[in-house]
Amino acid sequence: WKMGEEAAMARLEEWIGEASWGCYFPPGLNPRDSAGGRFRADRKWTAILSPYLRFGDLSARYVYWRCRQALPHDLSRLFLKRVFLRDKAYAQLYKWPDSHSMSIRPQYEKQVWSGTAAQLRRWQRGETGFPLVDA
Repeated sequence: WKMGEEAAMARLEEWIGEASWGCYFPPGLNPRDSAGGRFRADRKWTAILSPYLRFGDLSARYVYWRCRQALPHDLSRLFLKRVFLRDKAYAQLYKWPDSHSMSIRPQYEKQVWSGTAAQLRRWQRGETGFPLVDA
């Protein structure tokens, strides 16, 4: 992807156009996409805004304002929830810097892997036989 504020604004506007088409509707609510685009693992319906947010080319406030301005409430709510969860994850890493390697809930630290070494290798190589897991 192209970096920079201009590219970020262009991608946001492009995604708003895609979202207004209805790719973010839940299944069965959009006559043009009966399977519901955002629930399809075989389609590229992500906003691809994360790198722009991460490097400061876009602000989360601007994305919020622009989505609320251009999209119906149901569509903007679904997407903005994910933007908030993304920022929440960064805030969590700030508050608990070890959370990338330790559980925030201590009781989960006692869980152990119950599979075999071969199963772990298949998972690491993307060879489990489950396409969504192997992706």
